[in-house]
Amino acid sequence: MDDSVNMSLSKIVKLCSWGSALLCLSACLELSEGSRSAPDAAALDAAPLSDCAHGIASGYNFTAGQSYFGAKQWIEYIPGTLPIIIAAPHGGELTPDEVPVFNDGLAQDGGSQAYARAVAQALYQLTGRHPHLVINHLARNRLNLNRAPENDNRDNAAAMVAWQEFHQFIDQAKSWVSQACQKGLYLDFHTNGHDHGYVELGYLLTREQLNLSDAQINQLTTSSLTHLASQDGHSLAALVHGEWSLGQIMHEQYNILTIPNATDIPFQHRYFSGGYNTRSHGSVAGGVIDAIQIESHFNYVNSGASVRLDYSLRLAHAIHQYMQHWYGFDFDPLH
Repeated sequence: MDDSVNMSLSKIVKLCSWGSALLCLSACLELSEGSRSAPDAAALDAAPLSDCAHGIASGYNFTAGQSYFGAKQWIEYIPGTLPIIIAAPHGGELTPDEVPVFNDGLAQDGGSQAYARAVAQALYQLTGRHPHLVINHLARNRLNLNRAPENDNRDNAAAMVAWQEFHQFIDQAKSWVSQACQKGLYLDFHTNGHDHGYVELGYLLTREQLNLSDAQINQLTTSSLTHLASQDGHSLAALVHGEWSLGQIMHEQYNILTIPNATDIPFQHRYFSGGYNTRSHGSVAGGVIDAIQIESHFNYVNSGASVRLDYSLRLAHAIHQYMQHWYGFDFDPLH
């Protein structure tokens, strides 16, 4: 790992309250010598990022870093001022009687809510600004928020209200990013338990498509990174498995097993390519918000709090680098 990003874990994980008495994981970064300490939250979140200084739509009345909830507090939205939106659709634990089990075969993505919060906190520590964060608190076997409503618990009115709230919060975050920053990235956080041990990065491309030649990949028009790939000097192949792809940054600089990346290609492992959320909230059908499904391996997020926090810090740094390289944002904190 790059010595300039020396992440040590200072006596590790503490739980702190983050809005309306909910608990969140606080990622404590111990910065290496010569690094900047994180600036005051209010000062930076109140000041627009230089790349996100365009006008904001009327009716957007959220304060960055505060928790907002749906009608029954099953869906949580923490607004931000970064062009990054993180969602954790499968990390909920609530099992209210009014929402019966819809599919008992669906298990929780263990650790996904905790590492989503930790990555969001680490991005704040790096930039002084919060990403947008959307959390589902309902158990997955009652509401699967990575499916279309007709394939979910659609006959339960309360479940469908929560489904709408989850996606409306994401749409509000996308509207803010689209108007303020004019481009951005949606990240759908999950957990996988495949035997291979890799973090799987989904772009709506199958394993077979990712194993094609670069020239063939660049002809594909079904990726969740369609908008980013259309920009001058960018190519889809470089975005998904080039030297500056997210998978390669995680693999080479932060020692995280990933697929796809520039080193382990072609690959034959089992692989989640991206689901309903990546398709709905990415740029495959237009718009300026791209999307990546991040299927973090169980070993990284369910092997104890210290392992999960260490992984979350590495992932946050990789996302930070990917955004600065491909989107051109200057995330350096103001003084």
